[in-house]
Amino acid sequence: MAGSATGEGFKARGDEYRGRAGALTLFRIATRGERQPALPEEDEAFVAEQLERWLDGCPDGPLEPGAEAEPALAALLDGWCSTLVHTFAAGPLTVHDALAAIDGLEDPACGEQLAAMEIAGLLSPCEDEDGEDGDGEMRLAATDWLRRAIGPLAAAARLEFQLPQGETEPIAPLDVEAAFLLALPLIELPEELQGTCRLTVPVSGRPPELAGVVVLVEDGEIASISTDLTIDSNNFASAPPGAWIDTLIDPEVASVDYGGDPQFAFSMLHGLHEVLFAVAVG
Repeated sequence: MAGSATGEGFKARGDEYRGRAGALTLFRIATRGERQPALPEEDEAFVAEQLERWLDGCPDGPLEPGAEAEPALAALLDGWCSTLVHTFAAGPLTVHDALAAIDGLEDPACGEQLAAMEIAGLLSPCEDEDGEDGDGEMRLAATDWLRRAIGPLAAAARLEFQLPQGETEPIAPLDVEAAFLLALPLIELPEELQGTCRLTVPVSGRPPELAGVVVLVEDGEIASISTDLTIDSNNFASAPPGAWIDTLIDPEVASVDYGGDPQFAFSMLHGLHEVLFAVAVG
């Protein structure tokens, strides 16, 4: 497992980003490599636009695509491919617990990745309870900037559906769960919204596996998000990965199946669109 190298070393690392959906395509577009002839130019341009929008939101000030953005982008892609990003999607963790979750306690490169994510502004010390757990050890949490990275990653994953089979990895249940866990806390909902809603995605497998979350909303605020899909809910929204991403990019596409109160799920989809894709529709 490599650390977050940048410069020419970063540009030579494409093969390392084949492991998780969206990573390789985002890397190729960010490093301005050769275009994929099989991919529509306007779709590649949309991913580039989403990436630039994300870089503009860097907590330390806008980052210019290219060399200036490489450390942050390397930290994001390394963390996404090693599943450190996924690990922090569920909540704050100590460094020890985060590395243990990805079996990285004995791998110095994993520690380097985690440090790079904090330096880049993707992770930050918790502000609640002095940022410490019961043993007084500092915990780190995903920043809003890391949460918003789901936008360019999802746009890149959508583009990968058009690549030849085997070129990149399909969307996995862990990716789906991380995307919802990271992005949903950013959204705003109507104050009158109450209850639960199940958001699911059938992902490739034999048989296909259902991945997603159940969201509990109280007085328009998200009270909890669980990956336990056995939690009872009369409200739901479900669609294959491509249809989900299409709908979040442009809610008028309406490619998601709804159940129960359609306004409940639509409010969530509209909220996700606003925080991830509202600046540009493509």
